Amino acid sequence: MFKVGKTNLDINEVIIMAVLNVSPESFYSGSVKKSDKEIEEFVLESVKYGAKIIDVGGMSTAPYKSTFVSQEVELERVKKAMRVLKDLALNVDISIDTQRSKVAEVALNHGATIVNDISGFSDPNSLNVAKDHLASVIAVAHGTPEKKVEPLEYVVQSIHEALNKALKAGIDEKSIIIDPAIGFIRPVWMDSAEWDVSILSNLSSIKSFFNKPLLIGVSRKSFIGKIAKEPDPAKRLAGSLTAEVISVQSGANIIRTHDVYETAQALKVAEQIYRTFKLKL
Repeated sequence: MFKVGKTNLDINEVIIMAVLNVSPESFYSGSVKKSDKEIEEFVLESVKYGAKIIDVGGMSTAPYKSTFVSQEVELERVKKAMRVLKDLALNVDISIDTQRSKVAEVALNHGATIVNDISGFSDPNSLNVAKDHLASVIAVAHGTPEKKVEPLEYVVQSIHEALNKALKAGIDEKSIIIDPAIGFIRPVWMDSAEWDVSILSNLSSIKSFFNKPLLIGVSRKSFIGKIAKEPDPAKRLAGSLTAEVISVQSGANIIRTHDVYETAQALKVAEQIYRTFKLKL
């Protein structure tokens, strides 16, 4: 068993993480929640349809957009979302999607239980903060390959580096989740969609190598747009659901999505079909 925030997770179990996006710079503008009411409605609906984690993000991290905001702005957005979540008092885990230790600390002080840092803990104090709060952390592949390398090799090495940082900082080994960073790694010598598809086709190898809970976030991402020739993220739901089902079949434990109802339905149907044919999903 592993600890995902307050939740005990079996290595073969699957849960849904809902994206609570309070960053107007997001690549998917349709997901942005601007008011307390919008945040509340989204969270309640997400929990109703099965989300076990709410992932709060106050600064977009899309690698192909200029989305940097100051720490003050990110903090203001995160505090607003955390206040709403605290008032709702729901029995779910809250993840903070940030690269800044100060933002992580504020979120953890307001009830967050997971630190989701897509930079591979570039701010080393984030791990100290997580340890002090007994929080789970997500070790994410990161960076830009400087020379030609096999995608699987690079991702495994990058996750390994983030994982070692967490272990050296004293994070409980059973509280570490891994993420191959679909959509974030963009080598100059290889099409990013080709890279992402290569990694998705190797998820079972990544899972086997680390034997830790595997988080996958493919929702509405650009590789789907490139494959489907659909530039509008709002029209990428079908592709997202396809990639999510395949990811779970390949070993994913946590599916990070903008669309909880649709994702939950797709996974339920796939699970029933696989169970009927005595296959493993």
